[in-house]
Amino acid sequence: MLLGDSDGNRYTPFIIFKVKPSKDSAFQQENDSSRYGFGVQNWKDVRNIRAETELEVFGNSKGWWNEKLSIAFLKFHFASRVPQDYVLLLWDDFSGHWTASVRKYAAEITLSSSKFLLTPRPSHSLQTSRGTFH
Repeated sequence: MLLGDSDGNRYTPFIIFKVKPSKDSAFQQENDSSRYGFGVQNWKDVRNIRAETELEVFGNSKGWWNEKLSIAFLKFHFASRVPQDYVLLLWDDFSGHWTASVRKYAAEITLSSSKFLLTPRPSHSLQTSRGTFH
């Protein structure tokens, strides 16, 4: 996911890769909590990529956005900001953006209804990131 602002600033992208989950659920929990969803072998490379590029790289079994990643995105980009900084965040109608947990977390970091706008079904007109991002 790409994020920019009205001043032309671009922020750290979130990238999600499809990774095969561990057959051991306890080990998968460790992968999720300690290695952003990656197994031990993949983590060696991903850790270096994260350090060298400052990208936020995650892995999950679907290779797709979900509730957990939506919250991680909000934490990374908005949790440490000054609460008085107003934010207009436009998200499409994807269900992972609209869960009760995501909305609850947004309220906790003061991305309230006056500062946090979710607009349904704008994808066709707003998702210009399919082109190049310099």
